[in-house]
Amino acid sequence: MPTKITKVSDRTRFENIHKNYKLPYSHKVILKGNSEVKWDQSYKDSTQEIQKLIKMALSSQIELRPFGSKWSLSKAPYSKDALVDYSDLKLKRFLTRSNLSVDFKSKTKKYLFAQCGNLIEDLSLYLEDNGRSLMTSGASNGQTIAGAIGTGVHGSAYKVGAIQDSIVALHIVNSDNESLFIQHSSTVVADQSFIDLIGAKSVVDDDLFSSALVSFGAFGFVHGVVIETVPLYLLKNYVLPIQKDFAFKMAKTLGFKLLNQNLGESTDPYHFKLYINQYDMDHKEGIRGEVIYAYGFKRDRDIGFIKSILSYFKDIPKILGKFTDNANCTIPALIKLFRNSVLPKSGIELGHLNDIFHKTKIRGSAFSTAFAVPVDRSVDAYNLMYKIIEDTGKNIPSIFSMRFVKKSKALMAFTKFPMSCVMGIDGLQSDSTDEYLTELHKALEESDIPYAFHWGKVNNLTPEIVEKCMGTATISKWKENREKILSPELMKVFNNDFIRKVGLDK
Repeated sequence: MPTKITKVSDRTRFENIHKNYKLPYSHKVILKGNSEVKWDQSYKDSTQEIQKLIKMALSSQIELRPFGSKWSLSKAPYSKDALVDYSDLKLKRFLTRSNLSVDFKSKTKKYLFAQCGNLIEDLSLYLEDNGRSLMTSGASNGQTIAGAIGTGVHGSAYKVGAIQDSIVALHIVNSDNESLFIQHSSTVVADQSFIDLIGAKSVVDDDLFSSALVSFGAFGFVHGVVIETVPLYLLKNYVLPIQKDFAFKMAKTLGFKLLNQNLGESTDPYHFKLYINQYDMDHKEGIRGEVIYAYGFKRDRDIGFIKSILSYFKDIPKILGKFTDNANCTIPALIKLFRNSVLPKSGIELGHLNDIFHKTKIRGSAFSTAFAVPVDRSVDAYNLMYKIIEDTGKNIPSIFSMRFVKKSKALMAFTKFPMSCVMGIDGLQSDSTDEYLTELHKALEESDIPYAFHWGKVNNLTPEIVEKCMGTATISKWKENREKILSPELMKVFNNDFIRKVGLDK
């Protein structure tokens, strides 16, 4: 069915899944896949429909902004003009031997070609059925693959990196008559015959690839990606209280020898995260660790694998909403009172990636912000965050967290340090959290702590802050690579208020 740009009612609003913004827009588009033809023909048909939309946008001089599951808390997926829903585009298949370049012929069932609308959950389930897995996940699995890489979604698998770091090729529809299959010279996985099959132009360009990986939809329409997968593995998650000094020592050094001994594990964790109740640090359970070990698929039987999942959310603790609606006590008292509901309960769970990092249920209007710092400055960053509460006397309905992420290969990834500690503040949207975020930006700007804010979460980014976080040279290179594949007219099509707000529009 031909795709159309439809005018919407003046009352129609775009609301993200976390319900922290609800904004008007003028036109909508719903892209639909075609299951009645061969996969390659269906994929090429979708490319052509996207190119038609770009042509219409050029002639009408309006912006196009693709979106999937509306997961982002920032306004990266929003435009006041035309919003393009690609969530139905879910083709996926392994590259076969004939699809692979000479150097990768032996790597069958390793590289997965996935269309933009696939959720992380969709990919995990498909891979699990084939004895494979993604390398990592965010704290939830409800994002689309295109959306997740677009803002640099990460987990805390600190030896792996963020989700975009498993991508080896991008198919971007960048104009009304062209689309590019972009690869890095170190991983030219796809053979020319596969690129011809999907109707794209082959580009091997290291700078362009690293720039386009995290590009907020500003480089064009990311239609498909090739993902490097790994053999299926089992995760064992220990949730446990950790004494403050011990927790912060591990946060600064990522030294786990004593923790491994205490848990009877012989290797370092796959994933390490700290949940912090900043109002109750002296309590023995004011900090809880999420310590996850990975085991190869062949060991599932060896440890008597029976799936066992704990019932807690690893993303934003929206359970707070249940208690704050009609609460008559202070926020610190409230968080202390419901310690076992806000912080995860102690326990052990076993499962695969998709079992452990499942979808978050949404309750009320959520707040979540995050910024990365070098791991050796993680405790300094916590002290700065807590000092704002002490100095202002303003409490916020949120808790703090620390996650750890290896440096990304994406040029504009906010996880930019050799080893990043991602400082999280998660809870409920309120005037107090908005005021706190303002003070946080100010305090970081005045400190000597290097930092970079999460593109896909709530932030008060300006061109000046982005330049301080990412550096003038990085921003210039990103813009230069955008100019390689987009004319000034096409840049306007793929701009939006978010891109302009952070100073990346030209």
